[in-house]
Amino acid sequence: MSGIYLHIPFCRQKCHYCDFYSVVHSPEQEDAYVGLLLKEASLQKANMKNKTFDTVYFGGGTPSLLSDKSLTEILESLYKNFDIKKDAEITSEGNPSDFCVLQKVKFFKSVGINRLSIGIQTMNGASLKKVGRLQTVESNTNALKTAAEIFDNVSADVMLALPDEGIFEVEKTLRIISGFGVGHISAYALKVEEATALFENVKNGLVDIPSDDAAADCYDFACEYLKERKTLRYEISNFAKNGLECRHNLNYWRGGEYLGLGAAAHSFTENKRYENPRSIIKYRDGLLKGVLPSVNVTLIEPDNALYEKIMLGLRLSDGINISELNKEYKINFLEKYSSALKKYEKCFKLVDGKLSVKDEYFYSLNSILVEFL
Repeated sequence: MSGIYLHIPFCRQKCHYCDFYSVVHSPEQEDAYVGLLLKEASLQKANMKNKTFDTVYFGGGTPSLLSDKSLTEILESLYKNFDIKKDAEITSEGNPSDFCVLQKVKFFKSVGINRLSIGIQTMNGASLKKVGRLQTVESNTNALKTAAEIFDNVSADVMLALPDEGIFEVEKTLRIISGFGVGHISAYALKVEEATALFENVKNGLVDIPSDDAAADCYDFACEYLKERKTLRYEISNFAKNGLECRHNLNYWRGGEYLGLGAAAHSFTENKRYENPRSIIKYRDGLLKGVLPSVNVTLIEPDNALYEKIMLGLRLSDGINISELNKEYKINFLEKYSSALKKYEKCFKLVDGKLSVKDEYFYSLNSILVEFL
């Protein structure tokens, strides 16, 4: 399985917690950037001629800011340059303020997008303002309503442990989202990253965030609440109704290959990991010379590849297939990692040849993974 990721680095305004690469949107800069994406796709064509892609993912930034013309040109270029399956999952992220516009949502569907991922985050208006989100509770609600009318596959992002939030606010957010029949929810705790506006606000006492214990309580509540509604956790922070798991992200977690296009995009192909410059200007400079802008190319050695397979696989509720690892890496998994398996025996379950971490021990995953290094 292989996927294509496109980084659309434009936002109306940078959220206070965000450390992803993004710049303020303008139509002129969008036009120039799309031209660069098309150039990169054409240059990558020869490298990808023997690959078939199962998923396409527009991330950002804010892909929903793309004009109809830009989105059409990008998709046409992808199908021209790469072998993309007819039943490929094609996802676009976006802000509620864009996806509450019926005409835009219909257009996204008409050009082949078949999955929307909406950045709801919370149904608490005060919290939205404190973390610099531009949408309102009303636009959140309208986006969910509009998306549900047009798309069969809708995902919503939810942030846990936002300023002044607890279980009450999480319940309200999940209840409203679930009421629209959303089939996939990503629920993850707020992380205060350095060099962000939120980091400065917290440091200066302008914003208070819940404790780690309070965040854990919110997460545990979300897991149980969604489980009762048959939206089951299949990865640490991702929940889905049966058959609506995100195929693109599953490919990452299962160690599959992916091609990243755009500034700051990452790729993993032929056991090599590489990235594009985290700057539109540096990204542009290479492409204008007719060469791929890839930097930091790293060959993943077998031992590192094995560890990554274990690390990513244990994030999944399904876990890792031991016989497949034995065959791929020519090892005896149970023997090689007997010490780690014994030390954390109570944390694991082994069913039908698949090793996974029990739900109640997901919080210990980082400590467990150290034993596999």
